[in-house]
This record gives sequence, C-alpha cells and structure tokens, in this order.
Amino acid sequence: MTTIIQEDDRDGYSPAKMIEIKGVPYHDDEDLYEILLKICMLAGCHVERDQLTFICRESTRSKRPQNIVICFNERAVKDEFVHAVQELKDLTTKDLGYYEHNKIYVI
Repeated sequence: MTTIIQEDDRDGYSPAKMIEIKGVPYHDDEDLYEILLKICMLAGCHVERDQLTFICRESTRSKRPQNIVICFNERAVKDEFVHAVQELKDLTTKDLGYYEHNKIYVI
C-alpha cells in the first residue's frame, strides 16, 4: 500500500535524514518498502523497516511518476544508503523488474 503525503506534511522532519527516489513508476499494488529492498540488494546494503520514520509517495500535479520519499531515523543510515546507491551509477527501472527503462535518481 502506498501513502501519499503533501509537501507540508513532511516539514517537521529533518531534511538531513530524507531522500527522494525519482523515476520509479507508480503501480496500484506497489509496496514501497519492497522497492527499497530491491534497490538495497542491488547496492549491497540493507535497511530495516524500523530504521525508517516513513516511506511514501510525494503528491505532485505532474504527469511524471510521484517521487518516493524516505525519511530515515538516523542520518548515518541515510548516508550509507546514498553512498551505496551512488556506487551503482546507472540504476534503472529494468534493474527493479519493470518493463519500462527509466533512469532512477536518488537525491
């Protein structure tokens, strides 16, 4: 199940502990944590569910897929994840099992 949040709803959380994943297509029956686990597997890292404050889709008016927003409990876990994903260089939706071939960005 996917939760959609408004920009205002995440104002109380530290940006230093948050990332956005861009380019992952939306599907009605998606499990965002499973998507995160697939990325972690490819990157050679692991994130437990209890290391997250929240994981959700960002609300947008754009026709592009909504970004996946992840807030980690600790900045060190976030930094480790970002570093591992950056080592992949060319992460695409094909790597996650989608038919579409879109580049995935972690910011």
